[in-house]
Amino acid sequence: MTPSTNRIKYKQDLIDDLEQEYVAFFNSGGGDIVIGVCKDGSVVGVQNLDKIQLKIAEIQTVENTL
Repeated sequence: MTPSTNRIKYKQDLIDDLEQEYVAFFNSGGGDIVIGVCKDGSVVGVQNLDKIQLKIAEIQTVENTL
């Protein structure tokens, strides 16, 4: 995989500031946040996929109501 760019951000784990990353991409025209991948592009996987999916759905719901 290629390293993180201004359009692709790799996150090793679910982070507290995921909302900020989401809003930054939304305001700049889009991009991808890939969870379970280190900044150098190496895949590490995720521990709790359900928790991550719920957090992403929560962020999208809040952003869509603004």
